[in-house]
Parts: sequence; C-alpha cells; structure tokens
Amino acid sequence: MKVMITQPRYLPSMEHLVRIGSVDRIVLLDQTEINTRDYENRAKLQCNGQDKWLTIPVTKGTKIAETVITGEFKADHKNKIKEYYGKDFEFYDQLCEYEGTSYAQFMIEHYKAMVKYLGKRTEIVMRSDLTTKEVTGKEEIREILQICRAKQYLTGSNCLKYGVTPEYLNEIGVELKMITFIDEVQKYQELLNMDVRYSVVDTLLR
Repeated sequence: MKVMITQPRYLPSMEHLVRIGSVDRIVLLDQTEINTRDYENRAKLQCNGQDKWLTIPVTKGTKIAETVITGEFKADHKNKIKEYYGKDFEFYDQLCEYEGTSYAQFMIEHYKAMVKYLGKRTEIVMRSDLTTKEVTGKEEIREILQICRAKQYLTGSNCLKYGVTPEYLNEIGVELKMITFIDEVQKYQELLNMDVRYSVVDTLLR
C-alpha cells in the first residue's frame, strides 16, 4: 500500500495533487494545531503578477479535528477566482459541497472530491480514526505507516529535516519515495509551466 500523510490543504498545488493521485490511502493529520498562516485554510493565487489569498475563516489555536468554520466564504472565493482569471473554476462547487461548520469534515469531503476528479479510488482517513496514541514527529509518521501496513510512503523532501529518512523507514519495511521536482512533479511542471507555490486553480485557469 502506498500512503500519503499530510495536513489538509485548501485548493492545494499541482504538486500536492500529483501525490494525491499516486497513493492508495491519504491520512489527514487532524490532531495537530491548525496553522492559519499556512496553506491549511488558505489558497495562493495570482492576479496581474501579484499574490492573492483565498482564506477559509476558522477558529485559531485549536486542533484541526476541533477547528470550526466561522463564516461563509464559498461565494466570495468563486467570485474572486473569476475576477482574477476572467473565467469560472467550474469544479469549485464539487470541491466545496460540504455545508457544515466542521473544518475537518470539510477537508475530508474536499479531498474525496479531488480523488474523484482524478478518477481514483484513494481512501481518505483522519489520523484520529487510526490511533489515539500520543506520538509526534517522525514517531507519529512511523506509527501511522505501521497501522496502514504501508509498503511505500510518498512525501516531499522536507521529511528529511524531521529525521524521516530511508534508513529510518527501512526498519519497518517501508520504502520512502520523495516526489520532488526531479520526477513526477517535474513532468507536470514542464508540461504546464506551473509554479508549485500556487493553487492548482492557478495552473488550470491561467
């Protein structure tokens, strides 16, 4: 089984989408505190050479599993996408069908929609559904991979900073595969002339 472990991303980059389409199971980390200054509830777009952000309003200082969406955002985001790119992002409604206030549940449905868009059958699960064991860092990654009976862990090169190395995962029989600009992502980058700092919306609409 090929596994991806990640914090949720709103309208993520093409690089993230490549990983989603390459695995059998995605584990969303919902026991960490949400970072409202990162990509967990924000998407980065471009307009006339300037960076623009779409932000889901959420509670701060809470675990992802407990985070609440505090206001309406969908109509505003759809309108801004059309304003920035001069066209509608037709798949937006399917990506954001969930109508409740649970950020975690919104993200589960968000990822399921991306998997469907890619024509895959990837399973989406929350970390809390797999284990309640209090571990963090590289120990948490290894614990999740063991529970999933993973054979391969797909991630970016940042994992090396946290001690998740090929040798560390070889101890439990898991192959580490880093999707970086030198393999699958490079193919997409060359094909679409994309900048992976930005949302897949930017790649598809510009």
